[in-house]
Amino acid sequence: MIMPNEDRPSLQIVSLDELKQQMRVEENAEDDIITQYGMAAERQVITETRRTKDELCVIGYNEQHDEPSETADETWFPTPLRVAILMLAANLYRNREPVAAGVSVAPIPYTIEVLVKPYVKLAK
Repeated sequence: MIMPNEDRPSLQIVSLDELKQQMRVEENAEDDIITQYGMAAERQVITETRRTKDELCVIGYNEQHDEPSETADETWFPTPLRVAILMLAANLYRNREPVAAGVSVAPIPYTIEVLVKPYVKLAK
């Protein structure tokens, strides 16, 4: 069953336009799948930090201000994590299958892991 657009989950951190710019996509034919990749990337990056989205927004706000806050909205989500979301979503878009036959691949050092690692909660 397909949900009406207003009932579907949506992107919370990055926008469809940001995703399309990262992926260098100009047409609208794949907006739905790009949005799904973006939502999956948002969820995965947040999960990897072992924090909530709200905690990360507060951290992002406090990184930019002298006066700490206990609340902040999505506009303060840390920039390195936003970039990690864009990179992961673009990777999912370009590599739509879990394997690539006959292709030699290697991870690019200092990318998503390096962007996410400083925000990982080490203990409860």
